[in-house]
Amino acid sequence: MGDLKELPDFDDLVDGIWSSFATAYVPELGPMLAGWKNQIKPGGWIALTEVDDLFGHEPVEPQTGHFLAEYARDALAKNRYDFDCAITLSERASRFLYSR
Repeated sequence: MGDLKELPDFDDLVDGIWSSFATAYVPELGPMLAGWKNQIKPGGWIALTEVDDLFGHEPVEPQTGHFLAEYARDALAKNRYDFDCAITLSERASRFLYSR
């Protein structure tokens, strides 16, 4: 087991890193991606996939929708989980990865 935010020091640089449905647990992507970027070869790649609109199923009772929205806001405020991660993932990751 390990921590996504701190990859082990590989003996050699890797061609790429793939992460599926895990970046929502890391609302502050910048520091994590910096560490990942240091582990890949020049010209290497980082692939991030994430679910969009996790609570967007219909029909939902208004009270349930309110509860889910509150839960999502609380999780983000406490830096536990970003339920809207997929919506902004490409922009946030690209801004960080290509600005260096």
